[in-house]
Order: sequence, then structure tokens, then C-alpha cells
Amino acid sequence: LKDTSFGYFSVQAGEDRVWLPILIELHQGKTAMEFAGYAWLHGGDIAAARQWIRIPAMYAAPPVKLETGRYCTAIVTPEFFSQLDENAGLQEFVERIEIGASYQVPGPSFPVELGTLVSAPHKHVVGGIIDDGCAFALDRFTRSDGSSRVAYFWDQDGPGGVPDVGYGRETTDAAIDASRALASDESEIYRRLQFLDFGATGFKALGRRVSHGTAATDIAFGLPRNSVGPTKRMPIIAVKFPNRVTENPADFELDPWAIDALFYILLRADAIARQDRCGPLPVVVNMSYGLIHGPHDGTRILEKAIDQWITLREAGPNPVPLTVVLPAGNWYLDRVHAQIEVPGTGVSKRFTLRVPPDNPASSWTYLYIRRHHPGDNPILAVQVTDPSGRSTAWVPIGKKDDLKIGSAAVCALYYPTPSPGDHDLILLWIAPTVALDATAALARSGSWTIDVRNTGDPCIVESWLRRGEAPAGHPPFGRQARFDDAAYEKYDVAGRLVETDNASHIKRYGTLSGIATGDKSVVAGGARRHVQHDPPRKYRAASYSGAGPVVGVGSGRDPDVTALCEEGQTLHGVLTRGTYSGSTVAVNGTSVAAPKVAHAAWRLLATSPHADRSDIRKRAKPDPAIPAKQRGGDGAIVVPPVAPSGKISR
Repeated sequence: LKDTSFGYFSVQAGEDRVWLPILIELHQGKTAMEFAGYAWLHGGDIAAARQWIRIPAMYAAPPVKLETGRYCTAIVTPEFFSQLDENAGLQEFVERIEIGASYQVPGPSFPVELGTLVSAPHKHVVGGIIDDGCAFALDRFTRSDGSSRVAYFWDQDGPGGVPDVGYGRETTDAAIDASRALASDESEIYRRLQFLDFGATGFKALGRRVSHGTAATDIAFGLPRNSVGPTKRMPIIAVKFPNRVTENPADFELDPWAIDALFYILLRADAIARQDRCGPLPVVVNMSYGLIHGPHDGTRILEKAIDQWITLREAGPNPVPLTVVLPAGNWYLDRVHAQIEVPGTGVSKRFTLRVPPDNPASSWTYLYIRRHHPGDNPILAVQVTDPSGRSTAWVPIGKKDDLKIGSAAVCALYYPTPSPGDHDLILLWIAPTVALDATAALARSGSWTIDVRNTGDPCIVESWLRRGEAPAGHPPFGRQARFDDAAYEKYDVAGRLVETDNASHIKRYGTLSGIATGDKSVVAGGARRHVQHDPPRKYRAASYSGAGPVVGVGSGRDPDVTALCEEGQTLHGVLTRGTYSGSTVAVNGTSVAAPKVAHAAWRLLATSPHADRSDIRKRAKPDPAIPAKQRGGDGAIVVPPVAPSGKISR
């Protein structure tokens, strides 16, 4: 970032400087509550510090049992990085950070005054959704009297700013009900609440027939309207990711927005408990989003934050259940994961990377060094060559190099010295291959090679590409890069997709989502019926469903369970509701499997004191047609279909 003078990060409207969102892990013994209260300034000028770091005030007033949490977000200017080098107070608090891409600049925020939760049994189980939108006026999210079960909806894109966060727009059930009373149909509800303004640019999830977030919410927490009486609250709290973060995963890091979303859901669950004068509420959160890149060993800050928050909520004499369900990812056959054994002989090994043409997004590759034994000392250097034959220098640890067109870099190779306890990580960035700006420097599309040379102890170099394509329904932006290898077999002699690995260094296994390898989250793989009329529990793994294991890390890094996401070989997806009441659509992917598992956890918490990872695994039904563990976990979770049998058919 410093090398490019933050040139790849745009200045926001009304600002004269770049702001970057960051995800922060604090040292043991330090808390996010202290950090958000600027305790690290030791009595210094908070107003001056806010010129280069703004911390959402919600972290200063955390949800129940998260007072000792060590994870939070902030948005910072480049001055923060200088301060981190010089400010002893920051160094005392900050253990490590992950940097997102510049998008929104939060305004001022302040802690909301909170009352004490009463010591009484809880009255509800909260359903939380983090996605790209939710049709909150859908009949399956209402009670029999027409009142909304969606208690809070936070659009992270929205104008105005949520008081204790500083950005986005919050809509409550009271506002939804008031709009419904004046509207003639659901579209008018959304227009009145400014969610369907076609005079403004940008993606509008509620203007489409199919909405990813609506489908996930319906499968997880939707109920027939007449089955929920006026006195049954059954609340839903939903968060919508910013459009640009969703549409361009290659350039916008999801993690800071996801952490804010989960923290917000827990805060608003406490608010519901205070309104209803009951104890803290159990929460089930479904986030049907996945990422390809990451160390895949649970050490990503987002994964560690989820693990810690679940642990803190469940600790002590009065546990408060929190279940977070994530999809396994849909990249099993996409050639986005590769691994090579690199002997210590000085002979180089090669990855070939196919960078697509007409790609307006960056392409990223992450290479991790896995040691065979804790004391091993591999000594690596890396070189990258573009399709025209231009090569970087051999880059050893602690160094970097790039390829330029004129004075502009179109490729950057960086091998940073790892922090204590971190993996050796090599990063390769390749510029877009097309741009609307005729003056922009572009990378060449085609085959790029990555050569790795080792003169130390033998090791494994394992690599994942970064997600490049937007989710279905969004305007197409980036295109997915992939690895290439002549030994890789995509089809068998009969023309069927091959779903097992061979001698190729491109691996299908190890394609689990890069945010789904923590110890506490529940990970759902996808299953399909082998043929249309198979019995309900006769499944096989969906061909795209991501799988473990990852070489060199502990056991359990695979889907915990599976759930049906394809009706058959010729029937796409499973049925759920469209964006508007009465409509039915077919959706697929592990994004469908995850909310089915979330639904099972939500139902379980209505009668059980907990619904953790082991509880969900125990409810799964093993199926011999799905390979155990790496593709099928402990078996399939069977959830009744959204579309009642006999009323809507295919």
C-alpha cells in the first residue's frame, strides 16, 4: 500500500484523504471495549485521533457476555500505519490487522444507552441473516395479523448512518409496519422506505425476481404467515452487505463488514430482550457467503472472532447460545486450489495461472508454506513470469518485486517476513486486464507462471486464488482466474465430470471456503439427489460443494454436515420463495444448504439449551453415497421443503 502511495484506493466524496476499513485482533488481556473507548491514547486527544482512526462506538458497549472480546473493526487513514510504528499505546493493544478496500467512510458514532438485561428465561430464538438483501415485507416474514417479524434490517449501503455504527441505514419493524399500513403492495413498501428507487444507480436486490438474501432468509427462518400468531415474536435480524463489496470480491475484502454485521445482530438481539423484559436471547446466524483465499486453518481474524464470541457466549453458569452457519463454498471443480511438494534441492517447481481476458478486477494468488515438521527451515524464493515472457527477480523472504508498464505496476510479488506464529505467505497481485480508462496500465491475459525454488528443508507450497466473480444476480464485474495443468482431468472417457483428484497439483480437496475453517462455526456442504425420485435421504455430494481436508492442519476442516441443494441431475436447485409473496423460484449452491442447517439449529434451540457444532453433527443422517468427512461431514440434515408437496411442483 505504501509503495503505491495508496493509489489503488479512491478518495470518498466529501473527503480529502483515503480511508481504509481494517479488522483488528488485540493482544491477550486487551478488549475491544477498551480499544473503542480510546484507552490506548492514555488520556490523549480523542478528537485528534479520530482524524485518522474511527472505531464504531458499538464496540464500546458490547452485547451480553462479549465484554472481554478482542476483535473489532475501524476505518483509518494512511496515518494509522505510521502511528502503528510509533505510537506505544497502539502497539500495546494491536496484535495484528487485516486490511479491507476503501468504500464507505463512517460518520461519527456514539454508544447507545443500554439498560440491564433481566435475569429471566428467554422468550425467543433470534434468526440472524447476513447476505446481499432481504425482502423484509414477504408474507413468510410476517405474523397472522400482518406485523413484521423482521425486527431490524441494517443496509450497510444505506445513507444516514446507524447511531452506534456510523454508517448504513437501519429499518425497524415499526417502520416496516407503518409503511405497510400506507402501501397498496410490497413494491410500494420498499419505495416508501427508499429501498427501490430506480432513479438512483446501483444494484437493487428487491427489484429482481430472485434475491439471494431473500431465498436464504426464507429457507432459514421463513414460516407460513398463518402459523405465527400475533403474540409470537419469532424475530429476524437481517444485514445487507454493501453492493460494491459483494459485486467485486477481488478488490473489496468482505471480512470487516461481516464482523460488524455479526456484532450488530448480537446487539439488537439484546435490544429485543430488553423490550420484552426477558433474559439474553439465543441467536442463530446464517451467512451464505464464502471466500476462496485464506490459510484454511482457522487463523483468519474473522474465523477467530467468530470462535471467540461463540466461546464467550457459551461460557459460565448462564450460557447464551450462538450458532453461526457458513456454506462450504462452490469451488470444488473450479481449479482454484493447488499444492506442490518443493524439495530442498534448489530445483524450481511451477504453478501455471490462467488470467482471464476482459477482467476489470484484480487477480490475486496466495501461496502458503507448510512445513513437514515444526523445526523445519525451508528457504524459498519465488519468481513470476507474464504471458509475454517478462519476469520478476527471484524474490526471497522479506523482499518484493514488480512488473511495470511505464511507471505503473501491473504485477506485484511480495514475500513478507511473517509475524511470530503466522504462516509464511507469498502474495501475487495482477492488475485488471481491461478498463474503461484508456490511460490505465493493464496486465496481459493468458498463462502466467509462478516458479518456487527451495534451498532449505522440503516443504509443501499450497496456493489458493482469490474469488473473482460476483454472486449470481449481481452485475458481472470480475472474472475468475484459475490454475492450469496438463495432468488435470476435468472429464472422464464418457464425458462426465471427474470428482476425484489425480497426480495433478491442482486439487479439488482443500476447496472449503476460506472463512469456514474455524473451530466453532457450523459448515454446510451441498447434496443432491442422484435421480429425481430418490428417497428423501438418498443423496450424493453436489459436484461443486467445497471439501476438506487441508494438508498440514488439524482434523475437522471439512463440512460438518450436508443438506439438499439440488433436486436431481436434471432439476436445478431447490424451491423457495422469490422476492415477492406468492412467487416460487429454484435456487442452488451451498448457499442453500447453509440456511437449511440454520433452520435445523433454530428449531433445535426452541427446545434445547444449545445447538452447537456437535449438536448439529449428531442430528445428521450418514449416507453411504457421500464420502465421509471430506465431502459429507457427519451426514445430511433433512429439512422439510419450503414449497409444500402437492401444491407447487416441478
